[in-house]
Amino acid sequence: MIFSKNKHLNLVIPCALLAGLAVLFALNYHVFVLENDFAPAGLAGILVMVQYLGGFKISWLNLVINVPLAALCFFFVSRSFAVRSFVFSVVFSGVLLLAEYVDFYTFETQYDRILAVISAGFINGFLYGCAIRLGGSTGGTDLLAALIQARSKLPRVCRSAMDGLAMMTSTLPGMVIGVGFLFAFSGTILQNTIAILILANLVHFFASPYLMGTAALSRMNAGWETTGLLMGDTWIQTIRRVVLPNARATLIEMFELYFINSMVTISAVVFLCGTSTMLLTTKIKEFSYYERFDAIFVLSLLVFVTNVAAKLILDKLAECSRTDQKAGSTRS
Repeated sequence: MIFSKNKHLNLVIPCALLAGLAVLFALNYHVFVLENDFAPAGLAGILVMVQYLGGFKISWLNLVINVPLAALCFFFVSRSFAVRSFVFSVVFSGVLLLAEYVDFYTFETQYDRILAVISAGFINGFLYGCAIRLGGSTGGTDLLAALIQARSKLPRVCRSAMDGLAMMTSTLPGMVIGVGFLFAFSGTILQNTIAILILANLVHFFASPYLMGTAALSRMNAGWETTGLLMGDTWIQTIRRVVLPNARATLIEMFELYFINSMVTISAVVFLCGTSTMLLTTKIKEFSYYERFDAIFVLSLLVFVTNVAAKLILDKLAECSRTDQKAGSTRS
């Protein structure tokens, strides 16, 4: 986003706006989140859980994790993106510390915590969207959407609308998705089932796999479908015989992203779990209420080991798939 012809102002103005967003973001956490015992989506939600369980301040944890990440982004991704993200993280942590020091107002209630969840969710979603728009950051369905977007002849307006809907999911905190699904599917056959948990996670983490799939498909030869039609294959046959084998590594990485995020998420599924569909993360939350820290440690270690093993295996499969694809290209 260009604010001025002066390149220095184009750096300062977004940083100033992101600093203002970080102030609101921090106050939202202080007022609604930290005093009402729930965790929002993303890394910040994990840091909130660490603060609940271990007493470590989220303000310091945010700096310890996000500052090195911003430094890596400065050298390997984009300098402007890294600087803006760094400004957001520093201001967010500073305002959180200041709010605790001056004993700023907090919304505390024993009976209507759902109001705090919904309020924090809507505010977080709006601030997420604004931060992304300013070029910074706050620290099976995917494939179908990516195929339609990247490989079809739909009008540009339709594809832009799909991109917008996909990106919208990244601005919705998990708590908003969870509460929305709770109201939408209450009393239906999906209530308290594994299916609704899978559906909620598909929506929650849709944006990143969608972008991965779109990018992979966009790099493929745009003439494959035409060649397939000339050889008598239908579009579906071309997708099955040509596109899917060439996108196998990306599919594995998309599954890996979904698997790891679904293993650690709690913000959406905590509203949708039943007694027969309890997840490890929701069980950890239950044990924290009873102060069973030994059980929390064991379950946390189980989640960590499972994710590490899954990542190593899936990364190896993706690497083998890419090697086979290159070997096939060389032979042809």
